[in-house]
Amino acid sequence: MKLPLFFADSNYSRQSEVAVGLQKLIDDPRASVRIYAGVFHALNEILRGLMANHPHKKTVYYQKGATPYFQPILRLASKEGLSVRPIEERGDIEPETLLVLVAADDPLTGELYEFDEKNLSERKIFSIQISHRHFYKEKSLKLPGKFASCVMTISDSLSLGILGARTRVDELIYGGVSSFEMDSFERIGKGIKEDKSKVLEFESNFEKEIVLDHENRLWDRAVLSFEGLNGELIQSLLKDQLIDSETASYCRWQDEKSLAWLGEKGMSEEAINGLVVIPLEHLSSKTVVALQAILSEIRSHI
Repeated sequence: MKLPLFFADSNYSRQSEVAVGLQKLIDDPRASVRIYAGVFHALNEILRGLMANHPHKKTVYYQKGATPYFQPILRLASKEGLSVRPIEERGDIEPETLLVLVAADDPLTGELYEFDEKNLSERKIFSIQISHRHFYKEKSLKLPGKFASCVMTISDSLSLGILGARTRVDELIYGGVSSFEMDSFERIGKGIKEDKSKVLEFESNFEKEIVLDHENRLWDRAVLSFEGLNGELIQSLLKDQLIDSETASYCRWQDEKSLAWLGEKGMSEEAINGLVVIPLEHLSSKTVVALQAILSEIRSHI
């Protein structure tokens, strides 16, 4: 399989070993691997390549409420004269569609999504699936068809693209891969640590605040929403006790547009502002006690 990878630093032998390892994970020998400087770079280059090769196709569909990474590329598509439509708007995607954008998982909540990309590929419609963390648990990097591609978020400034055999766009050279980021490549296909019972046990202490009430999720984090409270304040007080967490609080991100995908999936502004995610390694009885005390203290001043 052709593997157009180029690394610009001196640690070439190690990087070559990683490239060979990635090649073994890909189930289609006609697919190609690309390194990009982040997800938007990947989507931008792939979209522009497809536009150049298929100028008669003028429509891009996207999955609503899936990921914040779609918004910048959709704005670009609109400026380039493409029609941008959410998938829910029509029961059937038009035959002359240029591209369909979907996601494998939610970057914050870990919710998993299902979409029939194989059907699109059979209809010769290009698709790109963004995978934020789900790909780490896959034993192989499988593409559902020749017209399907996948972009994996390695870090804010690095992503890996697996392009289907018919996704023919210009090859890229990106040399800004650090040794630390190379470690992320090596973890692909080796699984992630999940513990369903531990997550469920932790979340059961906050029954009214549970966000995901279904099985279709990654079991590597607890996801809670404390409506009416500021998630950033909760995060800060947890950090004082050396407990890691993430939040969708508007105070933290200072940009409502970057959180628009959560609203698209039906979450209210209060639910988004109070959303707190705690990683698996910090789910303990100590964290339960600390969080309950924090909530009691905050609510006593309301």
